[in-house]
Amino acid sequence: MSIRKRGDKYYYTVFYTDERGVRRRVERVGTDNLRDTKKLERAAQAAADRDRYQASASITVDRFYEQWLEEALTENAFKVNTIRSYRAAVKNHILPQFSGMKLQALTPRLLQNFLNGLSSSLSSASIRIICSALRTSLAYAADICEYIPDSPASRIHAPRCQTAPEETEIFSPEDIEAIFSRFKEGDPLFLLIRLAYYTGMRAGECCALQWPDVDLRRREIYVHQTAVQDVSWTVQELPKTRASVRRVSFAAALRPLLQEARLRQRKDRFRYGRYYREGNFVCAMECGSMTTPNNVRYFNQWCKDAIGHGSFHTLRHTYATMMLEAGADLELVSKQLGHSSLAVTARVYSHVLDRRKKKLVSLMDKAL
Repeated sequence: MSIRKRGDKYYYTVFYTDERGVRRRVERVGTDNLRDTKKLERAAQAAADRDRYQASASITVDRFYEQWLEEALTENAFKVNTIRSYRAAVKNHILPQFSGMKLQALTPRLLQNFLNGLSSSLSSASIRIICSALRTSLAYAADICEYIPDSPASRIHAPRCQTAPEETEIFSPEDIEAIFSRFKEGDPLFLLIRLAYYTGMRAGECCALQWPDVDLRRREIYVHQTAVQDVSWTVQELPKTRASVRRVSFAAALRPLLQEARLRQRKDRFRYGRYYREGNFVCAMECGSMTTPNNVRYFNQWCKDAIGHGSFHTLRHTYATMMLEAGADLELVSKQLGHSSLAVTARVYSHVLDRRKKKLVSLMDKAL
């Protein structure tokens, strides 16, 4: 409320949105009585608000999302991977369901029923992304664009997964032996595979790792960036979550492999001369450019053809499972993996914790 007195009269201000969607204000004359002027101000503002939402009544879901994708979904506000996920959610799920509808026709019940109906065809992770896209976009429609008085998505939630969680897939010792035999030193994926196996790092984190972040003496890696794809593959500061920024200790067996890789890169730099790409990447190609997650696709296909299961991410699960089965503390493993909470680690590796619990019961029986 903005009221001021000038001379014998009180003046009040009314806020409105013009035809361009710009928020403006106009001052109007009231009366010589403050209470009466306040009543006039409230009535005038209520009328302006009604006009604003009536003017927005013609805006369709399609038109709004076209605007949101262009104006709000930018790298200044979101990470590249988040932008890609939200764009895919809008294109593949939100617009096919609500295209042609008026934006003001969206209700919490309609949106929640939509999410509930996805549980039979999509994973919980995919539904959470769609739910997040709806919340973020419709909050923008209400708070920034003022097309609607309140967001209908403010209280919607992703439905719980009704299926029992599957046991996390890992590589057996025989699988690892086969992998190491196939991807030997000199292969472009040699170091990338060993890095994931000995540290549990994600594929994007392995690809983006640079030499200044590797401490060979202390056997420690500082993980703070990841490889992401926009127009092309690039390095993004801050990986998946804040918890993903971490210091990872690695096994002694990895140190000589890293030392040999650094020596080999020096030779490649001399051999390529001015054509060498100075990216300082640990898992670099011969020319110095970053090995990207695209290169990992061959490994994933090879696993399915040669072993019958698994992918590059299975190396991460194998690392965590081996650490837990060896008796490593759950909190330590969670921090090594960069999980956002202990609950995530406990849920993903519940089968390992169950086996450890059975061993504990067996030990109790012997001890007591």
